[in-house]
Formats: sequence, structure tokens, C-alpha cells
Amino acid sequence: MASDFAKQIADIEKGRKPAVLSVGNLEAKRDFTDVRDIVKGYWLALEKCEPGEVYNLCSGRAWSIRQVLDLLLGMTKVKIEVRQDPARLRPSDVPILLVTTRSS
Repeated sequence: MASDFAKQIADIEKGRKPAVLSVGNLEAKRDFTDVRDIVKGYWLALEKCEPGEVYNLCSGRAWSIRQVLDLLLGMTKVKIEVRQDPARLRPSDVPILLVTTRSS
């Protein structure tokens, strides 16, 4: 999703497509993580965790898709129209996906 937005914005900036960004549900919230943090988590899991146990890697914070899009749009100087595309809406979209920590 974020990479799709970034690609659309880059294509618009390069004049490859009109200044209209197609989106789905911007109200959904997701737990985004930096890939570097996930790689570090995988490495630590290999070194320190018990085999066969379940470990969730997460940020513990939910961001709306709109917040992510606004962040990306704030990095361009091009005026871009955001347009919802019904084909990008998911019939069974979960409103919020957030991993919280708990101890066992």
C-alpha cells in the first residue's frame, strides 16, 4: 500500500501519469514497522528466542492509511488529487490491525 502510493506519486512527478492518485479505504489503521527493525527482530529471535514459540514483531502503534498517504504527499511539490477507486476497496477489510504486547 505505501509502496503503491509512492510509485504513483513518483510516476506523477515524472509526468508518466495524470496528477490523480487512486486509493482504497483511507480510514483503515495498520501497525507499520520499519524493515530495519524487523530484520533486527528476526536476528534477535534467531539468537535469543525459544524454538517453536510464537513471537510477534510490531511497532505497537496504529497509523491510518490516510496518515501514511499524507506523509508521502507532504514530500512532493506536485498538487495531486486523491480519488477513491472502488476497485481498491476490500469487501472484508479489517478496520484496525494492531499488535499489542503482552507477557505470558
